Amino acid sequence: MRRILRDAQIQWLADREATPQIISTVTENRIDLDVYYKKLTKELLEYIHSLGLEVNSWTCDDISDATKLIDMGVEYITTNILK
Repeated sequence: MRRILRDAQIQWLADREATPQIISTVTENRIDLDVYYKKLTKELLEYIHSLGLEVNSWTCDDISDATKLIDMGVEYITTNILK
């Protein structure tokens, strides 16, 4: 995808864990990371940000948890709730 669309905003959907291999792949290919919100820590978020990547968290339907994610600094939250 990156070879075809060099400047497109692309996210890698990590299946539960953002493993070192996934982080290496997204960094090398300038792909932002989409992490399961219960596996996203402030330390992991700061590390991913230090690599120049944006972070989405999926799928958070709890307002309290979403507020914590916002306070941590995620760029996007995937949710099923629109309130």
